[in-house]
Amino acid sequence: MPHPHLARADSSVLVVIDFQEPFAKAMAGRATVAQNIATLVRVAHIAGVPVIVTEQNPERLGPTTPEVRGVLEELDLKDDKLFKLAMA
Repeated sequence: MPHPHLARADSSVLVVIDFQEPFAKAMAGRATVAQNIATLVRVAHIAGVPVIVTEQNPERLGPTTPEVRGVLEELDLKDDKLFKLAMA
């Protein structure tokens, strides 16, 4: 029996929030952050953990960065798991 404090795939979700160009380019260590997000997405996919990606106002700020978008496409994770949030 697993330890009660360990995360389980069947009760977990990975949420990638607004990793878009304007935000990403302002980050120190952007390449490392992008690589870590890509790794987390791959591992979550293998473990059967749902992956949800959000984009804040993509019409103005652009889509998820190419590094992360590429992994999502590679794993055939569809846009139905991509939430586009518009700011009024």
